[in-house]
Amino acid sequence: MAIKYVHVPEQEKCIAVLENTRYDAIHKIAKIMGQTKSLCFDPSKYLMNNSYRAVVVCHPDDEYDPAQGMKIAKAKLLDRYYAALDSKCDEFIADLNTAMFECSNRVSCTRKNRENA
Repeated sequence: MAIKYVHVPEQEKCIAVLENTRYDAIHKIAKIMGQTKSLCFDPSKYLMNNSYRAVVVCHPDDEYDPAQGMKIAKAKLLDRYYAALDSKCDEFIADLNTAMFECSNRVSCTRKNRENA
């Protein structure tokens, strides 16, 4: 994960950009699913934005410091990125729980129908 930084000294601004993140949630889910040897899933449902960025502008009363701007921009960027990643993973977990409930329900109904026959 490589973060790119753009400094705009005349605006006392630092921008952090994280690119090529569209498939990160899918890769994380696929890795977990591969380890559990469990159900298949539709990866397109869990696509993320292709890039995330954070802009940090220096307060007029403060002195512009590029290193401090990078540090703050990185923290802000990673907060956004990980919130999106966690959201997609939570969505997958909810879908998986729904699928498990539906499967369990169908198996139970089949057993009940067999017992009542």
